[in-house]
Amino acid sequence: MIGATLRQARLEAGLTTLELSSSAGINEEQLNSYELGEQSIPLPELEALANSVNRTIKDFQDSRGPIGKWIKQQQAMKNFDDLSPELQDFISRPINRPYLEIAQRLSEMSVDKLRTVAEGLLEITL
Repeated sequence: MIGATLRQARLEAGLTTLELSSSAGINEEQLNSYELGEQSIPLPELEALANSVNRTIKDFQDSRGPIGKWIKQQQAMKNFDDLSPELQDFISRPINRPYLEIAQRLSEMSVDKLRTVAEGLLEITL
């Protein structure tokens, strides 16, 4: 996956394998092997390659595979731990799920749609 991402980044940067390998200070054959997924890319070489295509190491993380999912779960747990104890308690109660689902739907609405909903609520309460 990293090799394919590297190849895509190289092509988007408009570089040939020779240009990228020269810029990163590695052998062109080695670069081809990395792009084809035949060999793992050592971290120092990945850093040099990423810099040469104006990317960061994070751009090469596998976000869809098991490791990517694990990283997302760890971040979600950290975000949950950063909430106040009151919010953690509210979120963890199953009875409050409908409120959370409404909040999620509202967060996905455009400003105009939210304004219409708010105006409708105001009419109901008057």
